Amino acid sequence: MRESADSPQAACTDDEPNSATAYHGGRKGASYIFSIFGLCSARHQAQLLTSAQLLKRTRPLYPIAAMLSPTCWRNCTFRELLEAEQITPLFVPRINNITCRGVRQRGSFFDEHWTKLNLLNLTGLRVAMYLDSDVVIQQNIDSVVRQMLLKPTLAEARTPQGCLKAGAASTWFNTGVWAVRPDAVAFGAMLNWVRRGGSACYDGDQSAAMGYWRVNGPGKRRADQLMLLHVGFNMKADQGPEQCLQKHELNQSDLHIVHFSGKQKPFVAKPGKDATWHRARQQYVEVFDGWAAKLHVPGCTARQQFSDQGCYVDT
Repeated sequence: MRESADSPQAACTDDEPNSATAYHGGRKGASYIFSIFGLCSARHQAQLLTSAQLLKRTRPLYPIAAMLSPTCWRNCTFRELLEAEQITPLFVPRINNITCRGVRQRGSFFDEHWTKLNLLNLTGLRVAMYLDSDVVIQQNIDSVVRQMLLKPTLAEARTPQGCLKAGAASTWFNTGVWAVRPDAVAFGAMLNWVRRGGSACYDGDQSAAMGYWRVNGPGKRRADQLMLLHVGFNMKADQGPEQCLQKHELNQSDLHIVHFSGKQKPFVAKPGKDATWHRARQQYVEVFDGWAAKLHVPGCTARQQFSDQGCYVDT
């Protein structure tokens, strides 16, 4: 995935980064967390702001923050915009140049994919619930955070990959919707394992998390430390949301998040999967267009619009 620094920005020169580990969220010690890394392009800024705005529409009880790698932290204009939207910017160091097993994807975005693992080092928080910037929140998800807060023995809340059943998330989970209990010691041990080449390259941070935190894996995760959520908390758009709900005997009322995590992103000009897919896409695009205009995001080329991922990446 390739990013371009295509937004006007004010460079920060004398501003000392805050300590992400000192961030405590709200009075209950929990927060929703987004992230942006790589070259911090205007398109990716607009995506983060879009998903955060859709989250805010559900009136969450817990505050929102965004982890920024160094390049994005230096963009004062974007940081001020986050703060104006009541999103706390958090400086996190790059986790890149990782040795991993298998074929690597190309580009700055993938090389910094592991930076997202800083989530586990936000030790000022009791619970950090991570959300990717291509999610469309359909209804309030505070119940997940609340359960984590009420049961300190829980280390993670996981959602399954694809259209798998909830129980599959003990091994096959998606880090695009992922609640964790930050722990500096556990984070350090995981990072050492990753840096020693323990992880597969395939999905970057997700492959690392699955490899290290699988039940009885290197991280010694136990099944009783996991809250396994059904697919309605992380419905992959490219699976066909309505068909997937039906497969697991779930209703529309069980649909909390539609996640454009697969090959079809919200910006495509191709036909979607079903009515639920189209509603989620429309919600996302309507908000995104407003941020795209404000941030001067370049328009899509015809070639981009008819590719699988649309304008999500350069083609």
